Amino acid sequence: MDKQIILHTADESILFERKINPPAPGTYIPKDRGLRVDFSKGDWWRCRHDFERTAFGYNPPKYGLPRQRAVQGYSQLKPMPQTVMTWQLPRSDGGFTPFTQEWQFRYYELLEWAIDGRLERGERTGRYWKKINGKKVFGPYDSYSRVEYTPYSMMGVWEDTVSDSVGLTDGHSFDNGLADYVQLLNLSAQPMQIKRLLFGGTALRKMGLSDKYTIFETLDPTQHPPTLQWIIENKPYLIQWTTEIGCLEEQKLADGRWVVAMFGKFKPTCDYFGLARVGVPYFIFGRGGTNLVLTEHIIPMETEAYSMYVPEKY
Repeated sequence: MDKQIILHTADESILFERKINPPAPGTYIPKDRGLRVDFSKGDWWRCRHDFERTAFGYNPPKYGLPRQRAVQGYSQLKPMPQTVMTWQLPRSDGGFTPFTQEWQFRYYELLEWAIDGRLERGERTGRYWKKINGKKVFGPYDSYSRVEYTPYSMMGVWEDTVSDSVGLTDGHSFDNGLADYVQLLNLSAQPMQIKRLLFGGTALRKMGLSDKYTIFETLDPTQHPPTLQWIIENKPYLIQWTTEIGCLEEQKLADGRWVVAMFGKFKPTCDYFGLARVGVPYFIFGRGGTNLVLTEHIIPMETEAYSMYVPEKY
């Protein structure tokens, strides 16, 4: 049965319908597997992984290094996101767009869809915390606090995915004092902002060229979002899967490629419930329905089937 969740705010009650039905037990298949594009319906490219960028030592046929090893100052102890910047002009906004109430709800729905709606929404435990000098410090609530939820819940995944320093909101989140309509936090403030961002391995439908940039198709965050079901059925390639890369030698393949990992927001939950791990999806955004990426940061796709985590070999 479809679920209807009523979100109460100080101003109104918002009906948030989830149109994706949870599958029967035993049928769960991670949504980031079996991905394909249709070569008859577009010119398909994908974002290069870190070790495929010239700046990090890529020199065909020799693969280079992940940025932790190639760039001085990056930590080599933890995985780092494989982010690929977009270049939509003007860039005076830093690549950020207001994360409206509608798009926040749609993104929450996308996260639910990724794990087949198998998680309870979750409840607040009543504890709040901040990261201070790299440590989790509990204290009284204010507009810069993070919220603790019951373990292995959707709200816990949401909170962890959109909080500051994750990469998707990157300093423009609820714990930076901005409005999070899913958590019902800071509702009198301006909304959080989303970054028009790509990740290594992402498939892109090329629309044209502009100088040193490639124009690619996107969802428009300044417009009302289409339903998730419409996106899945008509433009599933506008859902990308966030990636990161480690820096240990055992993560390097014999041919020089490096193993690419999924963002780990669902990993503890999947492991706890005995589910196959699934990554974190993110919409491909651009104002007006297109965006720009440096052509040197993408590479033509050679097969319709693809995975973000097992890099193609060229």
